[in-house]
Amino acid sequence: MMCAATAKSRSSSLWRTRTSASSHRSRVRIIDPDTDDIHDRVNMATTRSFLAVDAEAKTITLELEIDTTIIQVMHYFEIFLKRMIMCRRAAEFFGCAFSIVENGVRLL
Repeated sequence: MMCAATAKSRSSSLWRTRTSASSHRSRVRIIDPDTDDIHDRVNMATTRSFLAVDAEAKTITLELEIDTTIIQVMHYFEIFLKRMIMCRRAAEFFGCAFSIVENGVRLL
């Protein structure tokens, strides 16, 4: 089942979708430096998140853009490491490789 935000490229079997990921700027309800925590800063710093699934290459890639003026990239992984491990295991279950591209740099 595909979500409404999913689009398939006509030239390949590459599927791209904006994720309803756990971290994204839209999840921040109150922007207050005195009361926010690391989760708020990570959510605020995540300006873009896309999931690209290439059926032919059997790859699933999480593409993130993190505003490093708000947080360090390491902060993202401090919070979401367990979820990234779960994503890798889920991709392996489906016979795919999982990778992460953050700010244009392939990390995994």
